[in-house]
Amino acid sequence: MTSDSTQAETVRTLTLAVEGATDDQTWMKATEAIGAVPFVVAAAVDGQTGVATVRVPAGFTAFETVEKALADAGLTGRYLDPIHVRLKVTRADGTVDLPALSNTLFTASGVITAAPNNRPNELAVYAEPAGVDLKQIVELAGGQGCQVEVLTHETLEFQVQGMDCASCAPEVEKVLRSVPGVAAARAWYNPAKAIVLADKGRLDPAKLTAALEAEGFTAEGCKRKTEKKDDCSSCQD
Repeated sequence: MTSDSTQAETVRTLTLAVEGATDDQTWMKATEAIGAVPFVVAAAVDGQTGVATVRVPAGFTAFETVEKALADAGLTGRYLDPIHVRLKVTRADGTVDLPALSNTLFTASGVITAAPNNRPNELAVYAEPAGVDLKQIVELAGGQGCQVEVLTHETLEFQVQGMDCASCAPEVEKVLRSVPGVAAARAWYNPAKAIVLADKGRLDPAKLTAALEAEGFTAEGCKRKTEKKDDCSSCQD
């Protein structure tokens, strides 16, 4: 028998806003869709608030599969107010096992996922702001013999128009990540928005605009503007 204390150490709770469900039947559909995702321990959707509570193993990495399961069911799910944190990791002997350290950081409070960034000795952590504990992250890394610096960054959030379906969001993310200075990006179909984590002072907003315009999307807000995408190869009529 597993004790409550052991279960608390191995299972974490994620929260998502679910949109598109209008009655008990579709709320049940949302619950079933999430519950069918591999490794999900339990799922429940509050029909009054539209908030889904999902229990997953502490090392759960495929958080995007929950969003995809809802999209496949004709619904939209988004993690509530997620944030990105970039970490610079060093060791005295010059060797850093980033994949192993990523797995360790999965156990930190509020962390949804952690993975090596596209820069040497950097990790990108995707977390729930209400639950993330940066001190715990630093302590966990220290236990692996690493020194961690939380890198200075700026977070830009803006609306993105022109996405015709949930499959467009990954396209927007890919475009945003290609812009110099962008460390991480997430996009949502509904509500249609994106969050970009960038090196402070390095990001040229005009390049975000140009990159999105080149693919036909429109960004609005945060003083960054571009225009609409007419067609999407990922969308189905």
